Amino acid sequence: STRQTIELGATGDAVALRGWRGRLPAHAQLWRVEALQPDGRRAARTMGAVRRDTTTGFGTSDLLVAARVLPREGSTGARWNDFNMAPSVGRFRRGAPIALLWETYDLGAREGASRYRVAVTLEKLRREGPIGVAARVVSGGGDIVGRTASGRGKLSIAYDRTVAPLPVTVDYLTLELGEAPPGRYRLTVEVTDQVRRATARRQRTIEIEP
Repeated sequence: STRQTIELGATGDAVALRGWRGRLPAHAQLWRVEALQPDGRRAARTMGAVRRDTTTGFGTSDLLVAARVLPREGSTGARWNDFNMAPSVGRFRRGAPIALLWETYDLGAREGASRYRVAVTLEKLRREGPIGVAARVVSGGGDIVGRTASGRGKLSIAYDRTVAPLPVTVDYLTLELGEAPPGRYRLTVEVTDQVRRATARRQRTIEIEP
């Protein structure tokens, strides 16, 4: 375990990025992060479980949802920590951009390249009558900037990538949802390895506030 004292800036913004690294044995692990604000006598806690196996193979990381994700100047963007991020707890003001980042592991290779397809789907969890949703990609890797999609309560943006074979491949993009109605939405990122014909999927729930 580790403990840190964090001084907030003048803005009082409590959303901050923290990372911990360590070697773990190959079995199930429980993680817990606790925060205490002693002056206000307030506390918070979050926890979860992960399992580290001895096997390796194709898969994706958790889906990072943020207010901003951009490569650091001079970096190659090879791993998630090569990016400047403004993490989010999953709540966004209406009209605010939504940034996503994830890593894909152990893509298959053929003829010196890895080829895969990404589909990003946004679906409103509770529909009340016809709900129009539209999105536009305003930043991201590759040639996906400018792509658009729309639908009645659900939309999907898909693209193909061909990259050099690497143990880890990073994808990021920023969606502009315009006047999407407030409510809870499910974000799904599906990565299909076109060499091995395998698919990995990650989901997050976000909320758009008025």
